[in-house]
Amino acid sequence: MGSGDDTIWGGRGDDSLSGGSGKDSIDAGGGDNTVFGGNDDDYITAGRGDDRLYGDNGNDTIAGGRGDDTLDGGNGNDLLTGGAGNDMLVGGNGKDTLEGGQGDDTLFGGNGGDMLIGGGGNDLLIGGNGNDTFLFDSNFGHDVIANFAKGDQLWLTHDLNGSGIKTAADLACHVSGGVSAAGKYTLITIGQDTIRLEGVDKDTFLKHLEDWVKIV
Repeated sequence: MGSGDDTIWGGRGDDSLSGGSGKDSIDAGGGDNTVFGGNDDDYITAGRGDDRLYGDNGNDTIAGGRGDDTLDGGNGNDLLTGGAGNDMLVGGNGKDTLEGGQGDDTLFGGNGGDMLIGGGGNDLLIGGNGNDTFLFDSNFGHDVIANFAKGDQLWLTHDLNGSGIKTAADLACHVSGGVSAAGKYTLITIGQDTIRLEGVDKDTFLKHLEDWVKIV
């Protein structure tokens, strides 16, 4: 489409859709679709199928639906939701919120202070540049944070998995450490679920526990 605020429906089948300039609303529908939001603040959704959804410029809202989807926010402060399936979410530039949903997802925040929520499944979380926040709720699976660094925070919901964790200090007894081919790591075990912080040793994590962990 050209300039202006467009409403586009893809229907069934494999579609290639582009919003162009303007605040667009694009529903890709079923099939394996490719969508480009274009400039401005776009709203993009997809249904069943393995979709490729690109926000481009603007503060975009993108939801993948079912299937193994790739969502790329581009520039702007974007909200990306993977839904069901094994999804790839890329925030790009800006303060983005990435939520993987169900499935084994890969979330990459990019530049800016991002919020990463893996959801259910075994997820790989990469904050990128900026002070990032990693939020965990009950039954989150076995997740890996690849580049946890000073300025980042872990947010854990109150009494996560019925663990009785109500303060950052309560987390200490759930922390262990180890060494892999990639180096030292910290392992947090809460019930049947785990968070692995690559490149952060146990002693360093415990030293900064009050700064790096927030119970919400």
